[in-house]
Amino acid sequence: NKFYSDKGDSNNTHNYTKLYDALFSPIKERQLNFFEVGLGSIDENVAFHMKYSNKKYIPLASLRAWREYFHNSEIFGADIDPKIIQNFDRVKTFQVDMMNKTSILNMWSKIQKKMDIIIDDGFHSFEANTIFFENSFENLNSAGYYIIEDIHRKPKNIKRFYNYFKKIKVQFQIIDLPHKNNIHDNCFILIKKY
Repeated sequence: NKFYSDKGDSNNTHNYTKLYDALFSPIKERQLNFFEVGLGSIDENVAFHMKYSNKKYIPLASLRAWREYFHNSEIFGADIDPKIIQNFDRVKTFQVDMMNKTSILNMWSKIQKKMDIIIDDGFHSFEANTIFFENSFENLNSAGYYIIEDIHRKPKNIKRFYNYFKKIKVQFQIIDLPHKNNIHDNCFILIKKY
């Protein structure tokens, strides 16, 4: 809430932080590598922009929150909008097209580190999420978390993700959080790498 991210409490579009705190509080003091794709462009010409989500919203809001929460960690991020790519204290960002395998692999070659947590909050489509997963999962450390946010709750969409992850044999959960203002996509996929 402090950084005007949409992940905060029930007054926002999503209330993921309630579950994230329960999940991450045991490891938050460690020196981790954290990554999030989808940094919240406010350019209306960019797909899945955040222009109308919150009048106070500024790009990289969640990275600022993660930097404060994981205060001993390195924070990495990526977005398709080159105008919001910037680096500051413990935060490094990169441009990436989630729909382009070469772009994803080039990004990881520049980062040159494996992550302990990867969050996909980018293009909210099955195609984009699976392309990014297929070209990023190997960059997740053992015992790491891979999370895909904002899964649309339509049964056909949920089943598509379910069948995909079942087929490739990773341990995953589809978590649908109750939310008084969002009945559409307050749902995410949690994958733990073993």
